[in-house]
Amino acid sequence: MSVDYAIANTANSYIQGGLEIITSKSGGNVTVTAKLYMRRTNNYSGSTYDSNVSRSITIDGTTTSGSGAVTVAGGQQNVWQGPILTASKTFSGSARNITISWATSGAASTNLNGSGSTGFSVPDGYVAPSGGYVNVISKTYNSVTAKVGVASFGTPNTNKNLELKILEKAYTAGVPARQNSGLANGATTTVTNSSTMFGDSFTIIGNKTYHTGVYASNGALDSRFQGPTFTTPCPPLSTLRLSSQVYSTYNTVKATIGWSRQSDGGALTRTLKYRYSIDNGSSYSNWIDAGTASATSGSFTIPNLPSSKSIIVQAKLTTSAGDSSTKSLTFSTLSTHAAPNFKDFAFRDDNAKVTALTGSDQVFIECQSIPIVTIPIEEKATGNQNTAMSGYNIAFSGQNYFMDYSDTEDVSKTLSAPTQTSTLVLAVLAVDALQSATQVAKDVMVYPWSEPTIAANITRENGFEASSTLAIKGTYAPVVIDGVAKNSLVIKYRYKKSSSSEWSSWEVRPVVIKEGAWETSNLAKTFDNSSQWDIEVSATDEFTTTTVSLVLSMGIPKFFIGDDGRVSVGKRPEKSLLKGNNGQLEVAGKIYGTAAELTDDVTANNLSAKTAIYAKNQPLMPTHVGQVIMSTTLDTAAKVAEIYGGTWVTWGAGRVPVGVNTGESEFNTVNKTGGVKSVTLSVAQMPLHSHGIKNLRFKNAWTATGTGSGNWLAPSAYVWGSNTQFNDIPIVGETHNTGSGNAHSNIQPYTTCYFWRRTV
Repeated sequence: MSVDYAIANTANSYIQGGLEIITSKSGGNVTVTAKLYMRRTNNYSGSTYDSNVSRSITIDGTTTSGSGAVTVAGGQQNVWQGPILTASKTFSGSARNITISWATSGAASTNLNGSGSTGFSVPDGYVAPSGGYVNVISKTYNSVTAKVGVASFGTPNTNKNLELKILEKAYTAGVPARQNSGLANGATTTVTNSSTMFGDSFTIIGNKTYHTGVYASNGALDSRFQGPTFTTPCPPLSTLRLSSQVYSTYNTVKATIGWSRQSDGGALTRTLKYRYSIDNGSSYSNWIDAGTASATSGSFTIPNLPSSKSIIVQAKLTTSAGDSSTKSLTFSTLSTHAAPNFKDFAFRDDNAKVTALTGSDQVFIECQSIPIVTIPIEEKATGNQNTAMSGYNIAFSGQNYFMDYSDTEDVSKTLSAPTQTSTLVLAVLAVDALQSATQVAKDVMVYPWSEPTIAANITRENGFEASSTLAIKGTYAPVVIDGVAKNSLVIKYRYKKSSSSEWSSWEVRPVVIKEGAWETSNLAKTFDNSSQWDIEVSATDEFTTTTVSLVLSMGIPKFFIGDDGRVSVGKRPEKSLLKGNNGQLEVAGKIYGTAAELTDDVTANNLSAKTAIYAKNQPLMPTHVGQVIMSTTLDTAAKVAEIYGGTWVTWGAGRVPVGVNTGESEFNTVNKTGGVKSVTLSVAQMPLHSHGIKNLRFKNAWTATGTGSGNWLAPSAYVWGSNTQFNDIPIVGETHNTGSGNAHSNIQPYTTCYFWRRTV
């Protein structure tokens, strides 16, 4: 069992303290528990705080104390906060009167200092009622119908004093928020949630009260039990209607839908959601969140619905407890949008030079024309179905432009010069606020043009003389209209010494033009070769001038031979010719011998080097190891080395040089020797010849009358006649010898000299 708070004021009316008293029975004993709470009684938003507050509860003379921080939060008017102290005491089960008091002190702020007391009686043999119930019969979005009662009235049986009540909100100890009273046991009643202060749910509590049955500080004895807690369902939408619709983009519609809902206590956060179908309900979009429906009416917008369609819209309210029933709306969107009305525009070339050349402002020249597009007021575009106009988009020669719309005057736009040629399309699109457009296009002739180019050079004769040649040629755009070249071309040049700031007057050069190319005849001109010169050449057509700059360097010969025998390389002669010299050499750079760089020591007919390669008026001739030279005066190796350097040995003494011939064994390698000065011929080396024979004899010859023994016939016994016989007759005779057998000379005509070969 329990009693309500015994409420007593503190030191002022801003902060109150109060006790929650709970009684329970076990066997023959009753236990009393007291809890001390505090609350704010005004709407102050700040907190009341103290770090050390003493507090006490006294139950029939037994005191329980405590201390510490106490905070009463701001902005929570009439909401009990705590407990800040709890005390208990057990009594015997006999009837008795009980007094309970509390006190707080020591707070720096007197708002937290106060005290209070209450008393109540416990009947003899008290037994609390039991079997309390609260049965929910039905509920709506803002009400609940329930049956309330107890199974046992307890002891003593004082049914006549039993009073049942249903609280409108979740039970909070000490908060007397009750609605229905005086209900009989087992009575049925309906509770309506008609106040937004009750939060998100109902809590139903049945109360059984003995004695006075009054909830006040007089300490009536209560028996309290809590029934089920539940949330009310979401209220449905009352209305769903089409408020308005407009075109959002070309052939799409934006519809605004109004709604309203039944009024309730606003206990739960209500969110509005909708979905729509464009195919007569065969399919729907996903549910779309339209925001919190805290008010009882509002609207939401559905963008980009197709035109000329029947639309079904469904909407509902949702809460954490569930969704309301669905409300439906069917309407037809606006008809298909028509593009703007637009028929014509004007254009012209605003470059007077171009129009003077072409004879018309309706044709353009590449990179030179200044196109202007104009929409006269009488040709302005107009929108359909009350759709406003946005402006004009222009496309020409790869560029896009936007031009503002005017309903009261002409509008114009200057475009960039065209960079494309031949027949181009100039298109203007009239665009309305829904981005619907109507295009008008015209063909425009653009003639090609490009800036004149110049290819020019100037050269000195032989690379260094004063007489020079200026050659000029290039390209240009003739701008041919109806077979006639309209563009003119003038070629000029001028010059000055590089060291001067004064230019000569411009001089015009005759030009020959053929198929877009041009050239001038070569110009012979004398420029002092002791100075550097600047030359400028310009090409001017009807629109622009192209200029190039040339530099003619000083006349420095690459190789110079003077009539006095002097020679210069890479420069003009500068040194004075030494007396008695028949010439001299000057070089604008380094001189190299074989693997040696010459020094700058040039004195008295002597050019010295790290390795001497020029000395004593001898011809300059570099040498190398293995080289062979001939001389009629250099009769020692020392004399040769003095001139050519290196180490030399005699070579080929008494022999004639023969070139290497790899095809003949006698001559197939270098330094091979052979041959003799004289030779004695062998028989094999003599020419073919014959000799006379004397004292001829014949062996095995006989006459017919002879013995046939094969005797030799005497050489003087010549045998003639048919009866003479010969058999196996060798000729035996005797030759006559002549000559001495001496060797003969094998030397060709010659002239002698010294041969030397370099070895180091």
